[in-house]
Formats: sequence, C-alpha cells, structure tokens
Amino acid sequence: MKIGIITHHYVKNYGAYLQLYALMSKIKEFDNEIDIEVIDKIILKHYLVNIYRRLKLPKNKAEKKYYYEKIKQLKTLTKYENSIKKSGICLNNSFSKKYDKIIIGSDEVWNFLDYSYNPIKFGYGLKDCKVYTYAASAGESKITNTIPNEVKQGILNLEMIGVRDDNTKQIATSISNKKVVSVLDPTLIYRFDKEMKNIKFADKYGDYILLYGCKFDENQLNIIKEYAKNKKYKILGAGEHKDWYDDITVNLTPYEWVDLFRKAKLVITGTFHGLMFSIKYNKNFICMPVYDNRITKTRTILEELKIIDRLVIGQDYNKLLKKLEEDVNYVNVNALLNKRIEESEKYLREVLDN
Repeated sequence: MKIGIITHHYVKNYGAYLQLYALMSKIKEFDNEIDIEVIDKIILKHYLVNIYRRLKLPKNKAEKKYYYEKIKQLKTLTKYENSIKKSGICLNNSFSKKYDKIIIGSDEVWNFLDYSYNPIKFGYGLKDCKVYTYAASAGESKITNTIPNEVKQGILNLEMIGVRDDNTKQIATSISNKKVVSVLDPTLIYRFDKEMKNIKFADKYGDYILLYGCKFDENQLNIIKEYAKNKKYKILGAGEHKDWYDDITVNLTPYEWVDLFRKAKLVITGTFHGLMFSIKYNKNFICMPVYDNRITKTRTILEELKIIDRLVIGQDYNKLLKKLEEDVNYVNVNALLNKRIEESEKYLREVLDN
C-alpha cells in the first residue's frame, strides 16, 4: 500500500517536523510494509512568510548577538525536513505518482483564513484514491466564517475525518454526515524512545525553566524572573532567545529541542506543540497563548485532560503566581491520556484498514 501525507512539512518549525515524523513513524509501526511519503505540495506565500520571519534583520543589539544562530537553525531544520521521504514537487494539485490513500494532517492544515490555505488540504480535487484526515486543525477559522465551497466539497468527499480540537470538529460536523473523530496530535501517540535514547543535550544546564512561544508584559516577566531566582533555576528558550535568558539555545536539532522539554523543571509555553511535549513528559507547565488560533488549539486537550486550570490568558497575575507553585496531578492526567492514545491509535488503524 502506498500512502501520501499532506501537511505543513516545509515550515521551519520543530513542532511541524516532529508531528509529521511521529505520524509517519506510527504508521510504519503498525505496518512496516507500507510505502509512505510526504506529498511535496508547497504554498509559496506560506513558505516565504515563514522564511522571512526567521531571516528578517534584528532590531536591537541583543538580537544581533544570536542572529547567526537563527541562520544555523534554519539550516538544521531544513536538513531534518529533507531527511523525510518526499514525492516530487506537486504543481497545480496534480501528482506524478498514484497513491492508495492520502492522509491530510496533522497541524493547522484546515485554516481557510490563513495564507497557507489551499483546497487540496481539504481533499478537494483529489481523485482515484481514498482521502482521510488525521488530527487536522482549523486554527482561527470558525463555523461563523464564510466557508469556501471547495472546503465543503472536499470535506464531503473524505472517507474518514479525524480532527484535533473542538473548533475543527464543529466545522466538519456542520458539513459532513460522517462521524467526526477527535484524535490526539501524532506527537502524543508516538514514543520517540529510539530517537531520544542517546540525547543528553539538556543535562549540562541543571535545573531550569523552559520558555517557548510566549509574550510577557513587564509584570509577568518580573514574576517569572523572581520565581526563577528564588528557586535557583536558570531560564532557557526552546529554540529561541531573549537577552535575559541564561544561555543561547537556538540552533538545536529536533531531538535536542525535545530534550529541553524532557528535562525542564517547569515549562511556560504559548504554543500547541510546546504544550504537547510538556504533557508528554509529565512536566509542570503553564500554557500562556496570546493568539486566538493558539488558544483554540490548546483549550481542547487541556479540557479533555481536566487541566484547563493550567491555561493562563491575559493579565491574570494572581493565577500565574499560583500556578508557578502548583504541581500538575499526572496520576489523573495520564489515566485520561492513555485512554485517548488508545482511541487515537484505533482511529489510525481503521484508516489503514479501510
């Protein structure tokens, strides 16, 4: 059986690479005989905007100190991206190869309001094969927005629909009569044990707080600095840097990035995949997203695992102070998570067997 994956594989981002690698690896765990590759469909504007964000010249001296590290990081991420088996470049939504099945997802592939939008990501125009989704997310797009006809037609033609959050489920359910299944991000159903076996990158840092994808106001920043000082914790960034961090940890391999999550004393993140790896490795964490799409994406999993109290939105300084001192009850969380992993694996097996 030959399977093609459509996702945001070209985005120079640790989470984007790891979710794709996890999905492909999990499928190979189920059946190593499956021939699986990424369909190399690139949305040019999406690609260029992401490159620009990483290469734009720094505005201040502090950023200039680690700008070269960002260039090296881009090369590192590109190297890992290129290590994944891909088809030839897909032009005009036509493929040079025939697939038995196409799986769309994971990641924010269903955000029809974003510059990454293309109808192919909803299955529109895909013929002569069965099309499925796994953990698709619509991001900021909502049922109240005007939904393009191509989106509706694509969703109606899907064999099975697996989504990552309640917002996306609401959109799909409003269009399709098929059952819409909530599944976990691939990074939570694949263990990464083999890949992480000899990674010791974070050992040298001792005790630290890890920050990823956050925006703090001055009061929040002071609260976090004071907490770290009292605990004698360093402050590090996961593939990013500010002049008040204790070391520059920008140019990382994906597995060095994971290792920083795995060994952190506390994680404060504003991103979906920062949250996934915090939960995966049973870290005490605070989720502080500031963008609507990130709030939407993180809320579902936090509610499912009954830890919505770890979500801090806006200038809730008292809650931030409180959650810095409170541990996550992972006895309860893991019981709920293991059940969701079983359900997600079951759905993926059904996709392969369908």
